[in-house]
Amino acid sequence: NEVVQGELLLYVDNGLIRGWLGNLIHHFMAQHPKLRITLRSYLSHDTDDWRDAIVLWMGELPSHPLRQECLTLLGQGLYGNRDYFARHGEPQSPQELGKHQWVDLLDTARQPLQLHRADGTCVEVELPEMRLSADQLVLQADAISAGRGIGLMPHWQAHIRINAHPGSFQRCLPDWEAPALPVWLAYPHGKLLRKHRAFINYLRENLPESWQAPLPQ
Repeated sequence: NEVVQGELLLYVDNGLIRGWLGNLIHHFMAQHPKLRITLRSYLSHDTDDWRDAIVLWMGELPSHPLRQECLTLLGQGLYGNRDYFARHGEPQSPQELGKHQWVDLLDTARQPLQLHRADGTCVEVELPEMRLSADQLVLQADAISAGRGIGLMPHWQAHIRINAHPGSFQRCLPDWEAPALPVWLAYPHGKLLRKHRAFINYLRENLPESWQAPLPQ
C-alpha cells in the first residue's frame, strides 16, 4: 500500500467540524500515522493560501482556483426554542414571522426571506435586520436554544442539536422550506497528491447517510 504522509491542509466550515467530520478526521489519521493535518475554519481572502488545500464548505464559496463539486444540498427550515414559543406564541403562517424576534447571526437570509411549500406555493417575508452577526453556525444554534427568537437552520444540523439536547429546538411552520444550502468539496486541479486522493476518497465513502440522496437535476 502507498504511504500517505506529509501535511494535509483542510479548510472546513465551522458548521461541519463537530460530530461527523471531527470523528472522520480522527479515524483517517489513525489509519495514516505519518500524516499531519492542519484544520482551519476560516477562508483566507488570498486564495493562494488554499491553492493546495482541500475545502469543505457550506453555502457560497468565493472565487477560487480549485476544482469543486457539490456533495449535497441541505434543506433548511425555521426553528425556535419551546420556551420562546410558550412566551410569544408559535407563528401559524410565514407572514407572522415579522412579528417575532428573528435570529440571523449568520447573515445568510436574503431580504426578503423566500419560503416555499411542497405544492409549489412560494412567499417572500420581510424580516427585521439583526444588529449582531457572526460566522459561526454554533452561535446561531446557541442563540435559538437560548430563546432569543426564531432562526433558519439546516435540518441536518438542527437534528444533531435536537438529538444531543432534547427540547432545545423545535421546528415551526413545518410545511415551509427555505432555499437549500449546498455543501461544496473543493480541491486542486490536475493530478492529485496521494494525501489528497486518500482523504477525498475516504470522505466520499463516509458521508452522512442523509446526504446520500441524489441531487436534483
